[in-house]
Amino acid sequence: MEAFRKKRSHGPRSLALVFLAVFCLCQVHAGEKTASLISSQDLLGKGGAFDGQVVFFEGEALGPPLASGDMAMVELKDSTAKLQAWMPRALLSRIVSYATYKGRGDVIRVKGRFNLACAEHGGGRDIHVESLELISRGGTVGRILGGPMRLLVPLGLVAAGGMWLLWRRRDAGIRRTLERYEASLKDRDRPGPGQGE
Repeated sequence: MEAFRKKRSHGPRSLALVFLAVFCLCQVHAGEKTASLISSQDLLGKGGAFDGQVVFFEGEALGPPLASGDMAMVELKDSTAKLQAWMPRALLSRIVSYATYKGRGDVIRVKGRFNLACAEHGGGRDIHVESLELISRGGTVGRILGGPMRLLVPLGLVAAGGMWLLWRRRDAGIRRTLERYEASLKDRDRPGPGQGE
């Protein structure tokens, strides 16, 4: 019975060690994704340091994709610039929305090998994608002049009209003042009564 109690007393410590190990593994895995997430600014500015290395890049899918054989190219844009991502056509099915002037594209995170000057695709900078993860779905952009914003157009027109009327009134006042001044100059130059010619 005492042997059973000894084994049982190690149970909570063992369980705590298992939780600690799982937590550490999760942190290492999450750290791998976030620590190597690279911006286009880094890739374009310090591209030589990342050439040939596996990187994580996150951006909005710009469309439409260009397909060539069993590969497809999708442009990804982060807050700074665009970058070409070449991927197997099978991965394209995960991307639903591509950015246009009418809407936003899906934001995706890709893992792939960065090429500073890819000989396979015309010598440009690109990423050869190994895996793709959807971060957020895109969609249509709301109307710019919706709701209370519709009032700004008529108010702006009224304000512009008022400014034009004030300008015209000021211009007319200046014109009248100049006419009076010119008339006073003519009266001064004209000889008065009793003054000879």
